[in-house]
Amino acid sequence: MSFYPFPGGKLPYGWEDVEKSWPRRLLHIPSMTSIERSGLNVYGTAQEPKYSILTYTWGRWQVKEPGPLSVALPVKGTTWKIPVIKEEHFTVDAFQRIVNRMGEDGIEWAWIDVACIDQENTTVKMDEIGKQASIFLTANKVFVWLSHLSTNRLKAAVDEIDNYGPQLYFVDTPSEKTSLHEIVERLHTSYGVIFDDPWFSSLWTLQEVILRSDACVLSREGDLILQEPKGHLFLTMFINTCQNNYREIEKYAIKLEEKRARRYIPLEESEQRTLSLIQEILHMILSAGFYFLFTDNPNVQYGIARYRKTSHEEDRVYAIMQAFGLRVGKSIRPDDEPPLDQLFDEFALAINSKSPILGQAFVHTTLPDPNKSWRITQSSRVPEELMSYKEPNAQSSIAASPSSIAIMASGKHCLFEDLLQLAESVDQDPLIPQINLSLILDDYIRDSYDNKVTLSQFSSPESMLKRYSPILREEHGENNLRVFLLGDIRGIWNLHHKKFGRRYVGLLLQRQEKLGTGLDADPLNYVTFKRLGVCIWEPRSAELQKKVDEIEWRNVELELC
Repeated sequence: MSFYPFPGGKLPYGWEDVEKSWPRRLLHIPSMTSIERSGLNVYGTAQEPKYSILTYTWGRWQVKEPGPLSVALPVKGTTWKIPVIKEEHFTVDAFQRIVNRMGEDGIEWAWIDVACIDQENTTVKMDEIGKQASIFLTANKVFVWLSHLSTNRLKAAVDEIDNYGPQLYFVDTPSEKTSLHEIVERLHTSYGVIFDDPWFSSLWTLQEVILRSDACVLSREGDLILQEPKGHLFLTMFINTCQNNYREIEKYAIKLEEKRARRYIPLEESEQRTLSLIQEILHMILSAGFYFLFTDNPNVQYGIARYRKTSHEEDRVYAIMQAFGLRVGKSIRPDDEPPLDQLFDEFALAINSKSPILGQAFVHTTLPDPNKSWRITQSSRVPEELMSYKEPNAQSSIAASPSSIAIMASGKHCLFEDLLQLAESVDQDPLIPQINLSLILDDYIRDSYDNKVTLSQFSSPESMLKRYSPILREEHGENNLRVFLLGDIRGIWNLHHKKFGRRYVGLLLQRQEKLGTGLDADPLNYVTFKRLGVCIWEPRSAELQKKVDEIEWRNVELELC
């Protein structure tokens, strides 16, 4: 196999904190026998054998009640029945060709879920699911099987994208003979062919590509796809192409939208057709999760998961938790069956416990459930300013209260107004170091304010600060807006000091007074704090950092709602 995409074999965003453990079972390919591990890493007579791993999808096509003529992959040594898959999805012969492909280049072992995870023992199954990160990262090779795409069809679509994608950069140049509409039309067709394969809609495969984006792509027949001049097609190359095309196509979408907004009249019919195709391409790439998949903030993938399909809603946690390096629910308590909402709470709290910065490094796109503004959901997204999550230094904690169901934030906070006034006083002159305060409101809040302003929807966090802070002051009052310091992460490179700066992340909170009931059953006022969004700031000098520190920061323990 030619041209491994990552030099030195090191994966980016490589999940360094994953505890290494070997799979419970591996499939011995020459004998098609599932061998249970003995000790820490021995399978039969092989110790720490090199093994391949397969990411594919089959659950939606499982034959629930196999008949006497039903056939499954012929695997020996299992204590469970190998699932039978409908032939419309893939045949046993096709599956066997894939297994044989995995056994090339001197590799005799494979990890394939149907042959290596007990499909009938929930305790064993959930334990192994909880170790997916280690299982995938220990594998020598990873293959993606696009079982609905023939070699010729897949190769043609990849070639079209490789041919027409780069032409997006030259649409406005005199030498470019291909129109924007033709380029977009070709890309739309080719992306549609590829993303129509069910692998791209499976929730479980999303976690797997996060863990191993260096997977090599196989067609329905099990063929490697030649991508000139790079060699064979690895998933990471395709993702990179998607990201590049997304950025370029998005620019044309913005141009057309702004043209329509300036004219106050509909676009010409041809322009509208082009815009519609562009929007569909953007949606395809976004739904597949191939726009910002390369990021060290796993909240990105959790938000993408809402576009993926699963047979069981709880898998929206179990199929993504390994991207966070977490185990919750049945994966650590096999006999427990937590209700769905409780499982989502447990997962969100586990993220906050690991890092309050990571636990809040997102924005809500829709109104959260009552008293759940602190909880990330799959209706969340990660703004570009929080895509990077490097060298986190927590300065707070967010956890469930041991004596109640309340969610408590412990740390320090200041008035939003104090931080805002300081930033406004020093961020006037672009030629001197600045604090660079930015505001990122939760989308549903920002959208509710958009009828009060007339600026473009395409606003940066810097412009958002000027745009919305007067409305926030007016609606909530200066004293009711607080910034709770979560901690700091690595910022941008400081040329003067020749080191990375620190970017501070805080929650913008609204103080609320609520009416409860005291021990004597009398009405009792109590205070909670509702999340409105995130503030980030990055002082560019020690003097500015000192000024930020001199703001009245108070040590607090707040109840979040």
